[in-house]
Amino acid sequence: MSEPSSYAQCITLPPDQVFRNLKNAKRFAIDIGGSLCKLAYYSTLPTKQSHCSEAKEQCKDGKESPPLYEVGEKEEISTRLHFIKFETKYIESCLDFVKQNLIENEEQMNGKIVKATGGGAYKYKELLSEKLAVT
Repeated sequence: MSEPSSYAQCITLPPDQVFRNLKNAKRFAIDIGGSLCKLAYYSTLPTKQSHCSEAKEQCKDGKESPPLYEVGEKEEISTRLHFIKFETKYIESCLDFVKQNLIENEEQMNGKIVKATGGGAYKYKELLSEKLAVT
């Protein structure tokens, strides 16, 4: 009889849930460590906020009516912060992912600077410049 494993089972999430709202990404940052490369980006999305407030109205005969409520919706733009991690040994795949999903075209990045942190930022400086066409 074998003992059950104490390790957690792997869960596979559909890509549309993992990379939510990727096309609306506004900015991104990258942290390249010894074993993990972390990518953070923020995006905006329209949301609807419901609200309910008590309306103060009186009856026509001067008596106070039972409380009435006004219900409505208000559209807002909210921001979300997303995190994605890659193993550093797959840094090229990570940068390909950034280029494919977070950078619309090379002209968009022309003359821009990408901020990278972590020990790998210096180590992979040339690869970052080459893959993302940045300085």
